[in-house]
Amino acid sequence: MALLRNSLLMTLALSAAGCGNAKSADPAEVIAKLTAINERTCACKDMACMESTEKEHAKMQEEVRAVDKNNKEVLSKLAELQVAHNTCVEQAMAAQGHK
Repeated sequence: MALLRNSLLMTLALSAAGCGNAKSADPAEVIAKLTAINERTCACKDMACMESTEKEHAKMQEEVRAVDKNNKEVLSKLAELQVAHNTCVEQAMAAQGHK
């Protein structure tokens, strides 16, 4: 359940409007980090691995919020990564017998 909650939080972070963050994140770096986390998540064979990668994913929320919300291409890629992440989480949970 915590895994799905973290995924939902990440989705909400992607859709949130920029709140005047003075600090901005490098979109390419954020995308690269999320891609690497997704790869590790998709390779997980047990719940301990999933929980570890979900913690990494949750920590990325601050960086995702700092990405320029006016760059539609970057937002689209972040949304695509989120969908891929959710798919890996769902498949891993199903393989472990979780619904």
